[in-house]
Amino acid sequence: MPGREGETAVTGVTGAGTKPTTATTTTTTITDADAGAGAGKGTPAPAPTPPVAPTAAEPPGERWATASGVPPQPCEGSRPCEGSQPYEEPAGSPARPGGGAGPVSSAGLGERLAHGFLPERPPVRAMIGTWVRLDELASSVALAPSRDAARELVERAERAGELAALRARVTRLTHRHAEAAAMRVAVLAAACDWAHLAPTSAEPAERAGEGLADLWDALGHRLDQPHFVALPALALHNWTTARKPRRHMPIDQLVRAEALVPVVRWTPADEPLGRLDRFLLATTRLEAHGVWLFRLADALAHTLATQGPDAPATATALRRLARVLHALRAQLLAEQRAVADAPASEQQRTVIAALARAAASPGEHAGRARPHSPRLVGPRPPGPRSADPRPVGPRAARDGGGAVGRGAAHLPATLEPPVLQAAEAALGTGARTGEASRQAVRRYLPATQRAWLTALERQCAPVRGLAPRGGPVSAAYHEARTSLIALRHSYAHLLHTAQSPSPETGERQAA
Repeated sequence: MPGREGETAVTGVTGAGTKPTTATTTTTTITDADAGAGAGKGTPAPAPTPPVAPTAAEPPGERWATASGVPPQPCEGSRPCEGSQPYEEPAGSPARPGGGAGPVSSAGLGERLAHGFLPERPPVRAMIGTWVRLDELASSVALAPSRDAARELVERAERAGELAALRARVTRLTHRHAEAAAMRVAVLAAACDWAHLAPTSAEPAERAGEGLADLWDALGHRLDQPHFVALPALALHNWTTARKPRRHMPIDQLVRAEALVPVVRWTPADEPLGRLDRFLLATTRLEAHGVWLFRLADALAHTLATQGPDAPATATALRRLARVLHALRAQLLAEQRAVADAPASEQQRTVIAALARAAASPGEHAGRARPHSPRLVGPRPPGPRSADPRPVGPRAARDGGGAVGRGAAHLPATLEPPVLQAAEAALGTGARTGEASRQAVRRYLPATQRAWLTALERQCAPVRGLAPRGGPVSAAYHEARTSLIALRHSYAHLLHTAQSPSPETGERQAA
């Protein structure tokens, strides 16, 4: 039976690996029928080709839906995905600064997060069944003009029993759809200024509806991630490709090469993307460009374990890590111009300030919830009860709301991108002297990613002793640390720009 187009025949081989049976120069494909006929005539049948196992990013039997129905076309600049043949990025490309073959490590860290902190597949664009109502509610709440208007929409759905009905269906969700539902719940919590609350708190300082509390708590248990109202869920699970992607392309290449559209849009569809949308998009692209940082960090951990911190290979790995950090900073600077040119609204600035306050007042310090008390309760956030629209910046460190910490390099735990946490774990600079510790920052990530960061930090622990030493290894370590500090400052500046009022808004307020 002849093989179908787009599939690999299990027992067939191409003419590139066999001798042509005729004098023509065209390449002949031997199918199963040809092989059987040839075997009957005395011609030895070709050896069967082993089936290609599907990768983690390509689940068997699943295909992504497309709204337009147009078959996907190869995007310009796309690169071959990872496979049995190693692929070498061209020197100086954004995906691989400096070029060179990918590092091969036996430490096993890179196998757990092959695509960094991005999801293995593009996020779910639209929920189905009863969950369609959650889609509509999240989109309406994100477009609400104020916090009170957003809360009114959630309370209306609460009175209708829609959120309580969804709570009973959480166990039926797949992990991918549970992540999609959690992103939409995170939108509700951030827009309503409930990001600092926790379903497991005991003191009822502030309350939200029981239906939302139960749904929030159930999704946290389903994902083994109770604190998912933060930047990773709002950004990495909110941007998907505008068209049906090529199935063999990894997610990081899709994010870098394809046009992305938001699942939940914080700006009306007839208006250009606002600063909050641009900020979340910049964070998503930063994670896509930072995939090579994960692989280089894996190689650094393997080098430290096998050759020691004084080996020349350690200096080489640190210099490669510094080049990746430089490329990420250049990516941030390019995204910052787009964020600065985007329009800003008061509600979008309020959302960023609410997320920053959530890091300053985590609800986890309160005790466990009393039995049969599913209310969203938690300690009262510092500062005024209304959302603080002031920009997040170094001078806002002592103002209870938008505190970045002492200096622009300290970021709220809820707004810190995961790629910075990976770089800090690799270089041993993840300690916090201020408001956030390592565990406080990592608790907003899934359990597998938290475990990966802990393992990376443990294996890269010997790199911390390179600072007082001399020689090329110490110089490479100082260069990598300096690059990381510059990257953190650039990201803090991007965050400050996202929450700053646009010139038009400032002129209207002054008038």
